[in-house]
Amino acid sequence: MKHWTIMDFGKINYLLLFFLSMFVSSSNAGVITINQTTTASIEGKDLLVDIDVSNSGDTSAFNIVPRVIFLGATHTLSVVKTLPAKSAFKQSIKLSFGDSTFGEFHVLSLVDYDDDKSSRHTNAAEMYLNTVLIASRPIELALTTESNSNLENKSTLIVDNKSNSVINVELSFVAAENVAVNQESRSVSLKSSEQISLPIILNSLGFKEAGSTALFIIARYKNGAHNYSQLLSIVPQDIDDVGVIETLFTSKKLIIGLGVVFGLIILTIVIVNIKSRISKVE
Repeated sequence: MKHWTIMDFGKINYLLLFFLSMFVSSSNAGVITINQTTTASIEGKDLLVDIDVSNSGDTSAFNIVPRVIFLGATHTLSVVKTLPAKSAFKQSIKLSFGDSTFGEFHVLSLVDYDDDKSSRHTNAAEMYLNTVLIASRPIELALTTESNSNLENKSTLIVDNKSNSVINVELSFVAAENVAVNQESRSVSLKSSEQISLPIILNSLGFKEAGSTALFIIARYKNGAHNYSQLLSIVPQDIDDVGVIETLFTSKKLIIGLGVVFGLIILTIVIVNIKSRISKVE
């Protein structure tokens, strides 16, 4: 009967260690943590927005693009190709109020970026500005959503004019970089006590941030010279709540899948080899 040598066990251990290293290497991906601090100040009829973006993670982010949404328009700032770990940058933009300096405004600041696997992500922040302090005012427009099913990607936007006069509403739909929405920004005119319903369907283009905002809805309207603004956020509580139109395997899933297959092949070879040696000895 043949005895196993140290070299025989060494070969098997080497194969097993190689198999385990496949899983270790696939789970040791770095972490990107994008933070932003956004401030806004009014200078005459202009709005000055400052965006401070930092990466407090342990690996670099790529193709960072800050966006500012104001008065229904999207303004794209300069692209930063690489933001290393523990580093930051600052950008500013000056926007015009036009004839709408009086009233309430929402400013959205979004920072889109890639990870090391070219998956797109979005970090969002919102600001509320009131250029005139108002003690109280009647609610004239109600902006709400109702879920059509158990899935957050299907809901209904309800816009309700509760005033006794006509309201012209500017609706803006601002999605995260990796989310598609079926609605486009539009203008609607609502008579007194009139209500409209718009179906909202979200589709994922790689959206993975459970608990993060997938869609902002902004409603702007005027009462005389006074500008009003309301904002709604749609936040899926689970990644599966967003309709998926992406490939079945992400790159990480593919690596792990290949590792499992390769590991099973190695184990099969080892078992066959052991059985072969046992049969020869017998």
